Amino acid sequence: MADAYTVLVIGTGFGKHYDRIISQINQDSQYPGVKVNKLIVTKTDLVEAQEFAAALVTKGIEIEIIGAQISKESDLDAIMNQYSPTFVAIAAQDKETGDNIHRTYAEIALKYDCTKAVLVEKPFMNANGDRRSLEAIMNLHSTARGRLGVELPHYFMGREMQKHEEISGLLKNAKELEFYWGTKGNNPNIIDDLALHPWSLLPDFYKLKSASYTHLSNDYTLVEAVYSYHDRDINVKMHLMHKDKNFNGIKIDNRNFVIVIDLLNNNNLVEIEERLSPRSETINSHAKGAPLIIVENPLKKHIYQALSGNIVCGYDIIYKSQEFLEMAHIKK
Repeated sequence: MADAYTVLVIGTGFGKHYDRIISQINQDSQYPGVKVNKLIVTKTDLVEAQEFAAALVTKGIEIEIIGAQISKESDLDAIMNQYSPTFVAIAAQDKETGDNIHRTYAEIALKYDCTKAVLVEKPFMNANGDRRSLEAIMNLHSTARGRLGVELPHYFMGREMQKHEEISGLLKNAKELEFYWGTKGNNPNIIDDLALHPWSLLPDFYKLKSASYTHLSNDYTLVEAVYSYHDRDINVKMHLMHKDKNFNGIKIDNRNFVIVIDLLNNNNLVEIEERLSPRSETINSHAKGAPLIIVENPLKKHIYQALSGNIVCGYDIIYKSQEFLEMAHIKK
């Protein structure tokens, strides 16, 4: 019989997607061997948290769902002592400290022996080019390894692209990659907010040499990086933009692809006829056949693997992702 987990999810912005998946995971036949008996959902306001928890309770849900308040570090300590959660998901963003709250809350959760896994929304913490975030990660080395992971939505797609014979061949022979990443969000730190999406699609066999950024407008930042593969340089450009609609495009030399998210939140890599540019707005382009790669709901995969004791993007990937962000914060 599977161990029953007590799960704590901090934040209900993007965290609401964690809450929905975890509240239904016992009924999901795709994930046998994982059982959750208690889910604690949190907001900075207790009444709002309790109302949010009540709204998650639907017919057939076998999990006790509790609404709690976390608005400061001592609140998290109190929750950890009261409920002893075995899995902690951190999807909060602080108005004052931004994504640094991910690191702060992770360090607290990892102090407790009850914690088997901590999964934080990307990035692990904000970067500013001084590499201090790398020191923070190194200080977590002894307690974090095997228990701490970062949720990179497109990491699974990146690994599947490496396995796909045609796409892998394109990546190995590429001279230039361009990513067109648009979001409806308005986070002023657009590099930390968006850059790790395309970064996680890059193949493991690329080696980072340099990176820098140029702010082209209030809603458009260009990150340019140079990677090497077999003593050959590959130029990588990341067009990071605030748009009216989400848009994820990839150009490998003269081949153009988009990632389409379907109604089941599966990610589909589709080649398109149109040439991508920063002005690309929607994914209603003419596809060249069926999806080349389909990745099942990646957030669900991250959660299930963490609950099963197999962190996907662990300490080493956290360090590499933060190293890239630190370099990307150097102005060109």
